Amino acid sequence: MGAPLLISAPSRHPSVRPKGLLLPVERRNDYGYTFGGPVWIPKVYNGHDKTFYFFNFEQFRETTVINNTPITVPTTGYRAGDFSQALTTRSATVNGITYREGSIFDPATQSTLNGRPSRTAFVNNVIPVSRFDPVALKIQNLIPQANFGGSTALFNNYLPAYNADRKTDLTSIKMDQNMGSKGKISGFYSLTRTRSATSQVLGADGLPDPISQARGNFDWVHTIRINYDYNLSPSMLLHIGVGYVNQRGPTSYVPGRNDFDVASLGLTGVPYTGVFPRITGLTGANNTGGMSTMGQSTAGTGFKSWRPSGNISLTWIKDNHTFKFGAESIIGHYTYGNLSTNRGIFNYSANSTADAALFGQAIAGGVSVGFPYASFLLGATDSYQIGPTTNQHMREKSFAFFAQDTWKV
Repeated sequence: MGAPLLISAPSRHPSVRPKGLLLPVERRNDYGYTFGGPVWIPKVYNGHDKTFYFFNFEQFRETTVINNTPITVPTTGYRAGDFSQALTTRSATVNGITYREGSIFDPATQSTLNGRPSRTAFVNNVIPVSRFDPVALKIQNLIPQANFGGSTALFNNYLPAYNADRKTDLTSIKMDQNMGSKGKISGFYSLTRTRSATSQVLGADGLPDPISQARGNFDWVHTIRINYDYNLSPSMLLHIGVGYVNQRGPTSYVPGRNDFDVASLGLTGVPYTGVFPRITGLTGANNTGGMSTMGQSTAGTGFKSWRPSGNISLTWIKDNHTFKFGAESIIGHYTYGNLSTNRGIFNYSANSTADAALFGQAIAGGVSVGFPYASFLLGATDSYQIGPTTNQHMREKSFAFFAQDTWKV
């Protein structure tokens, strides 16, 4: 008799499985309830034939455990200034000088040699710790250690596990009041809210706050409508409606991510200190590693709008014709705010640690000299953006009139 076959269902909990493999989890739940009826308060009010209400609530919740998207963080050697692993087997010769890909040069040694700017290469491709920029060193202390692909992995060597969440709920209530035998007034109110602190759609990457690219999304919409209908005659109906929509969002405030004090890094000259600065271009060519982009791309983006509206229509049924006449007006106000460039965007490249003799020179085969993360450790920024906070206000008006005849033949 053969050995019994054991079959077990995989656990849905985001824990370590027997062989050390993380199991991603994705859960979605959508639920709600409704109730309604006449308004009746014993011994106070009996609205069985004239006052009615309807209430609705719905909520959608999504939680996803992301643990299968590796990113790049600096290796132990790169953190210590040792960029010997950045050297590849490729090389290129420019003006009689052979350069090995990934070799780094000291920008502090720039001089003129034979009429050309020149720099001295770092010995053994190692930057002395004493040369580290103090701001870069504090930022590096916020970067997690590599944990994926083994000790020699340079690229996609950090596998984070984090929760991506989103919650949206819709609450609404409607009231109807009969005004005698000919008229009726109704009111409606709804509130839609979306809350998400971490989502891949919004740049979540698994890096810890405050260096994560993730943005929060907190959006809510208030909607109010009031309608009045009156039967002028058995064949003629008058309708009057007014409405108001107020929307706020998406805002991106997340504690720990949006209350960061840039001064704690020793960074000066940045007027807005609520968000970690965005740092880009830290990854070397040909999968030689470095560091993924840090900081939110559109931190502090905000949107507000308020839109009052009104409409009136008259419906008249005569013989086999249905005539309808009406008008509508909408006045929209919109404001936008953006702090994306205000808080500073730092971009790094291999140019800052390449030989100055290569500036403006074409290198055959796409060989890259210099290394972006080495430039970062030296504080040699390639480019920097800063701008004032924007606050735009726009308004629009819309007026419409219509006449319609539906003729049944």
